[in-house]
Amino acid sequence: MLMRVKGIKPVTVRKGGHIYRYFYHRATGARIEAEFGTPAFASEVARLDDRAKELAPRDGSLKALITAYKKSPEFTGLATRTRADYDKIFDWLAPLSDMALIEMDAGFIYELRDKAFASRKRRFANYVVQVLRLLFSWGKPRRFLSDNVALGVEGLRRPKKMARANRPWEDDERETVLAAAEIGLRAMIALGMFAGLREGDACALPKLAFDGRRIESVASKNSETLWLPAHFRLREILTEAAEVRRERLLRRARRQKVLPIDPPTLAVNRFGKPWTASGFRASFFKLIGELEKKGAVRTGLTFHGLRHTMGKLVIEAGGSKEDVGMILGDRSLAMAELYSREHEKKGRVSATMLRLERTERTKMENRADAFGKPQTEQK
Repeated sequence: MLMRVKGIKPVTVRKGGHIYRYFYHRATGARIEAEFGTPAFASEVARLDDRAKELAPRDGSLKALITAYKKSPEFTGLATRTRADYDKIFDWLAPLSDMALIEMDAGFIYELRDKAFASRKRRFANYVVQVLRLLFSWGKPRRFLSDNVALGVEGLRRPKKMARANRPWEDDERETVLAAAEIGLRAMIALGMFAGLREGDACALPKLAFDGRRIESVASKNSETLWLPAHFRLREILTEAAEVRRERLLRRARRQKVLPIDPPTLAVNRFGKPWTASGFRASFFKLIGELEKKGAVRTGLTFHGLRHTMGKLVIEAGGSKEDVGMILGDRSLAMAELYSREHEKKGRVSATMLRLERTERTKMENRADAFGKPQTEQK
């Protein structure tokens, strides 16, 4: 029987019929090489304890705040993709780990923003400010700092000539991409195009979420319920994808002489595996890049742009901003307005110009009635 040692984690592994036991230092995650129970073991533990103390964040430092936040339910409850995005910012801020929070002010945050812009461009720079603003908001009521100095810091504005990010897809682009995509990739694109799903939600959507008629799930970003009857084109694509998936699964099982095991997700890649976020993006942008080179689509197509496309299509069909928000699972009306803004703007401008044209024609007709039509010059 082994004695438990505080701060040490035992791990038992079976290999080739043998049992091996390893020990890890919890605070540092380092494996202890010395034999358990020996003086060398105790010496190595003491050395790792000292190292853990050195690695511990200094009170009142940026690292102390980030460490506490990452252990909080506010952070652990976020979607996996969101946590990964926040970690990229925390990693970028690592050189400032020991800086005291009391030394930071709005001017310093502006300097950070500009430094991030110089190395990683505008979107990353604005995201640095956004994450710091959220981090300080979390830390203020917990007495890590007395004021949120990032609260009034403005983000960098988008250049006037810069193309719109995540623009809606045009109808011809939608048809071109769907026709060119392999069926596994096409199913993913269809979930964005006809159901407005976010990339992460489409990758993780369970098979049980689609019963052949409707989709029912929960958005990972805001835990909003997603429920909508499946568009007829989405049903057709998912039905075709299921048939191809079944054939590939049985063929693979016969070849490998194993029982067929079907993944739990609705969409799978050409290898019959659930899509990962990185794997999907690689396949998606490879296809888009090839089509751009051929001139088959215009630049600027993104998967998130399909949510904007969905908003545009809902407005085209006579829906409202509230309808857009409910279909896309956005609680904020502002987000629904963002998705539908461009098409609504075009519609309102077209209607206004039509009224202007009618008014101008009426004026011209009234003038003609009042002064008579101009006579043609007689020869």
